[in-house]
Amino acid sequence: MDIRAVALSLCVAFLWATNTVIQKYALNNSINQKTVIVVGSLTYLICIVFFTIYNYDIIKKDIKKANINFISLIIIGSILGTFVATLIFTSLLHKHNSSLVATITNTAPIFVLLLALLFLNEKITGIQILGIFVTVIGIVIIYQN
Repeated sequence: MDIRAVALSLCVAFLWATNTVIQKYALNNSINQKTVIVVGSLTYLICIVFFTIYNYDIIKKDIKKANINFISLIIIGSILGTFVATLIFTSLLHKHNSSLVATITNTAPIFVLLLALLFLNEKITGIQILGIFVTVIGIVIIYQN
């Protein structure tokens, strides 16, 4: 992975962290979890509308040639990975320390690695196994606080 990809990945992590802190701030100030989800989702929807308009030709071609199985998988992944995960995440964020919730929920790379091994036949290196081990140890240390 080149330095630009690493920098952009860190940018994504920072943006997700910023959103988590903003959500927790809203929840701490008597904004209901449901309101946080709806306002965030409506904002996302508005962004998606503009994104779709800008990329309409590409999306139109892909939808026409897409296999219904792939579209179904994307829909299922979006429902589970975005909607259900957001419901659970904001519920946890409302009741628990944001740094702990964020740390544990950001173990997603461990699951990505394992699922990619099972379903995409990607290879796991010793360094990746070591990374998983260190991540789990870090979570245990943070959780003991």
